[in-house]
Amino acid sequence: MVKNIMAILIVSLVLGCSASNDVICKISKRSEAGRIAEQTVYQKGKELAKIIYDDRPPYTQKKVQGTIPDGIVKYLSDEGNLVFEIEFKNNKKDGLMKYYEKDGRLAWTQEMKGDATHGEYNAFYDSGKVAFKRNYKNGKLDAESYTYLETGEINYIKTYKDGVLIKEGYVDNKNE
Repeated sequence: MVKNIMAILIVSLVLGCSASNDVICKISKRSEAGRIAEQTVYQKGKELAKIIYDDRPPYTQKKVQGTIPDGIVKYLSDEGNLVFEIEFKNNKKDGLMKYYEKDGRLAWTQEMKGDATHGEYNAFYDSGKVAFKRNYKNGKLDAESYTYLETGEINYIKTYKDGVLIKEGYVDNKNE
């Protein structure tokens, strides 16, 4: 009964979005282990594409069947809550990706280029303040990465070059 009600709510949500131009992505298939195996992309209630995932670690996106329109795609949980907002260009993640907690709070953001992390990755405390910043180049950590105290002070710095850790250390905030 609960599954039927959830299915009706999700279908209603997708069909309810049909009046807008929002591009919605929702889970359409799970593996036996419960991982996402396939997601379907809709706009105005019409199926546009399927995103297929690897069935082996690291369980990343394997391929896209169909065409995802350029712009922001909103990924929904099984319950219909917003989980991700991801910018697409030419069927690839390209632009800002945002991840939201179940309570709607922004948890992290990440810049993408051609399906690879490229640019800043920021995670946030519950308060909304930055918890850490990482910098990526073509999917690899590159440049300085910072971990912050909730007060906003830098606590720890790591320096990477082409994905290799070069140096790291705590910051002495007592002598400033």
